Amino acid sequence: MEYRKRPEYSPSYLFSELKSNYKISDRFSTEETWDTVARTVAFKENVNLFWVIKRINGSLYLLIPKKYLSDIQISETDTKKHITEKTLTNAELKCGLRINHMHTLENVVDIIKPVPTPRYADYFSESLEEIFVTTKEYYVHHDKNIPQWIFCIRGHGTIKEAIAYLSIQGFRTLLTFLETKIRTKLFYYDSCYDIGINSDLVYADLAKKIDKNYSFPITDTACLD
Repeated sequence: MEYRKRPEYSPSYLFSELKSNYKISDRFSTEETWDTVARTVAFKENVNLFWVIKRINGSLYLLIPKKYLSDIQISETDTKKHITEKTLTNAELKCGLRINHMHTLENVVDIIKPVPTPRYADYFSESLEEIFVTTKEYYVHHDKNIPQWIFCIRGHGTIKEAIAYLSIQGFRTLLTFLETKIRTKLFYYDSCYDIGINSDLVYADLAKKIDKNYSFPITDTACLD
């Protein structure tokens, strides 16, 4: 078996490929915008120049574009601040994420060290309360600027077991959180076997007309079983 190193393309090269191959509208084709997108693909050691990296747990990290922080007027210093108190900072209330309760990583090597691969990504659905500022917390702080979220997730699916790399229960946990803890504007997911048996397992309460519903649109790209 021949080993070939993965080619490393610069963001500018990826940007030009995106424009030529996908005929991106000029409205969305500013190099500044796609530079951010490209750097998620060309993930190199200088990633810290463009992102603030936060550790949520041993399997999950949060990458915040510095350009976004600048747009919403949160300084990098305030973003990297770490606290252990239960109170929320102004930066956290502003972006809707508990960024000051997460440790900041200054070295990208700390991310790419191998960890045991879990069967499902339930480490995400189990950590939602550690990531997001909830609607209730905004009320407690008398802050009316509650963010609205659009969620997009993608991952492998398995019949009767998983959707978008979340276990069936983990997926339901995510939906419940989106409905009851934060303001969700749209939820989109892309996974194998997300329509059919798996959707019955997730939305069974709706099918039985039990008092269970979601206040936000749910859309998916489906692979039927």
